[in-house]
Amino acid sequence: MSGKVFFAVLNLGLGHATRSLPIIREFVRRKWEVLIGSNGRALALLKNEVPEAQFVETPSYELTYAKNDSTSFALFLQSPKFLRGIRDEHAFCEYIVSRFQPNLIISDQCYGIHHRRVISFLISHQIYFEMPAGFSVARKTVGRFNRHYYEKFSKIIIPDFPDGDGGLLSGRLSEVPDMRHKYVFAGLFSSVRKTEVPLEIDVLVSISGPEPQRTIFEEKVLREVERI
Repeated sequence: MSGKVFFAVLNLGLGHATRSLPIIREFVRRKWEVLIGSNGRALALLKNEVPEAQFVETPSYELTYAKNDSTSFALFLQSPKFLRGIRDEHAFCEYIVSRFQPNLIISDQCYGIHHRRVISFLISHQIYFEMPAGFSVARKTVGRFNRHYYEKFSKIIIPDFPDGDGGLLSGRLSEVPDMRHKYVFAGLFSSVRKTEVPLEIDVLVSISGPEPQRTIFEEKVLREVERI
């Protein structure tokens, strides 16, 4: 059986795009008509990796990240921008459904990509946000925010194995709240494939994420690599 799937991927580094790749490739293999929605570097990567699909640029949250440890506070101050981004996503999804008429919607962490008349799955391992010191009291509040939007999806797919109250790798981030029937642990998603290379590599470091934090982390890693 084949159909049409609208697959939206968050552009926050390349992690969401790379973990969604094996699922997208499976839809292509099964002869589904695939429309991929994303923006920025994530969209560029997906175009390169899955040229058989169709592509559309989705709205961006346009969040900015701090250079120091105040990232959580900086993101909190941008909450109105984030909420506006979700509304823009949902309006865009309504447009896509009217034109593309998908049988299925899959959203990798795009809160606004769902539709009341189409089965809509959300891929997320961030059921809760792990708050930094001084913000721990906000954990449940942010968790309620997540659940408010997650309830709009048919199922929440957690890309991890269950371990106690959370996930094996994601830990408390994947702590499942009430309405457990909506949450499914689906195992790890990875696009990593064994590749023969001519050079011997002693240390391989792969870093992705939003700037400027990605570069800050890269500089820290490079300093540590020199000690190896």
